[in-house]
This record gives sequence, structure tokens and C-alpha cells, in this order.
Amino acid sequence: MDSSGVDALKDLTQACRKSGVRLLVCGLMHQPLDIAKRTGLLLRLEDTSLMPDLASGLAAAVNAA
Repeated sequence: MDSSGVDALKDLTQACRKSGVRLLVCGLMHQPLDIAKRTGLLLRLEDTSLMPDLASGLAAAVNAA
């Protein structure tokens, strides 16, 4: 992930919040996770929005529906 990817995710986070849509981010590891921390992206996400992997994200989405 580079800075344009972070900017796009920040914009998406804001759009989802305005629309009342829960955004789930799955599987951020190593370099993308480090960039997300350093750029403040993680601060924009709720604690319940970060999932360790896709399976966890899908399970959270199904349980929320």
C-alpha cells in the first residue's frame, strides 16, 4: 500500500461513516499495517472494523446482518 492507497481508504472510511455503512478491513499485515498506523488510517477505523483475515471479516458481516 502506498500513500494514494491510504488516501483512497481514508475517503472510503469517511463515505461509509456518512452513509451508515460498516467498513471491515481484513488481513492488514506487515507493510500495509505499518503504513496504516503511521498515516493515521487506523485511528479512523473503529476497533471492531479490523479483522485478522477474510474469514473473520465474513463471519463478522454475517453476524451483523
